[in-house]
Amino acid sequence: MRDAAFAAHRSFDLHHEERPLASVFREKSGNYRLQVLLNGEDRRSHALGKLNKKQAATVLQRIDSLELAVKSGTDPDVDTMTWLKKLDNELFLKLTEWGYVPPTVSDRLNRIVTLKEAIADCRKNAIHKPGTQLIWDQVEDRAFRHFGETKAIQSMTLADAKSFRTWLLTAGWDGDAYADATTRKTIGIMRQVFTHAKDREWIEKNPFADKSLPTNVRSNKARKVYIEQQTVLAVMDECQHDELRLIVALTRFAGLRCNSEHLRLRWVDINWDLRRMLVTSPKTEHHEGKGTRMVPIVDEVFALLEKMYDGLSEPTEFVINRYRKVKASYIWKLVNQAATRAGFTPWPRLFNAMRSSRQTDWAEEFPRHVACEWMGNSEDVADEHYLTVKDKYFERAVDSGSRAIRVQTTRTRGNSASQADSGSPGNYGAKLRVVNLSDLAGNVSNSPARIRT
Repeated sequence: MRDAAFAAHRSFDLHHEERPLASVFREKSGNYRLQVLLNGEDRRSHALGKLNKKQAATVLQRIDSLELAVKSGTDPDVDTMTWLKKLDNELFLKLTEWGYVPPTVSDRLNRIVTLKEAIADCRKNAIHKPGTQLIWDQVEDRAFRHFGETKAIQSMTLADAKSFRTWLLTAGWDGDAYADATTRKTIGIMRQVFTHAKDREWIEKNPFADKSLPTNVRSNKARKVYIEQQTVLAVMDECQHDELRLIVALTRFAGLRCNSEHLRLRWVDINWDLRRMLVTSPKTEHHEGKGTRMVPIVDEVFALLEKMYDGLSEPTEFVINRYRKVKASYIWKLVNQAATRAGFTPWPRLFNAMRSSRQTDWAEEFPRHVACEWMGNSEDVADEHYLTVKDKYFERAVDSGSRAIRVQTTRTRGNSASQADSGSPGNYGAKLRVVNLSDLAGNVSNSPARIRT
């Protein structure tokens, strides 16, 4: 099939007419493709891109020279060596893999791989979701600003990697230092890039793999916020569209990730009778059995779903339609504006705060593994990044402590009842006496007054 397609769009063939070892073809798109035949039967190809006929012919001419050098055990001519040195890195690697460039020639060329080439090659060989692509764009921009696009990865050392981390934490973009979590994530992605480069045998050592460069993202407790359900309901009242209200409700009351899980929710995923919904999770789909999860539909979510479904003028596949083509940051902005109108100061990491608040509620009411199953995360992740301590626990602790104060009045030693009763020093049991706060009033009458503000 492929051979027929190539034959149909053949532009020229400078090799032998019978089963050539290397050929160049022009495809329908106008681009050229190099095809080689390995071991007489294994066909491989590589896209050359938009070339003119003369440039494509030059490629074949150089490959002829390389093939002759390999067969004769000699070096290619000077022009071919110069061509190899300037050659696109991807095609150079392909020719090396196919046996056209002997290792001795490759070593002598001492090819330099730039940081831009290394990152591009790593990204090309990985499957990244849109959100991950955005993060990689940001990391790429930071690396280029610090090192420059043409920095040779072979010359980068551990000192360079440490310098990059220090720059992120202290200077960063226009002197605005990056957060510790952002720095760790950036170093982690750079580690991936250089691990890929090492696998390609471009470098021998990964400078970003040193233990002194932490990459595990830790939770920032200062930014952990618990958002009360009544507060979220007040914010929802200020949202100007039912779909926006539903996005908030699905995040706070169903624990969905915004906006990747919201946008994949379909009407057929809603089980109205059992009040459950099937949530598709792009973030965890690469883990076996973690691509979907069943989540209960609480009253706050059920009422909005029912209202929106009854109000449909025509059937739609997805529940969320109005905000399908906008970024999560735009939705975040709209919800923050609604929070401001409701009289609240917008929270840091808004959607994460609402989602973690949901998990905190569920973890109180249900077994931990159940709450994690509904949220689509693990107990370790929940402990580190989601569960928060509510203010009500502090209030309850203070309230319970103020009812009665247990004061240790005596320490007795020994085991006999008589020793304990007499306060003999031979008994180690302690007697406790309950003292009400009112009994101590006389003792604290001269203490400075505390005023509740």
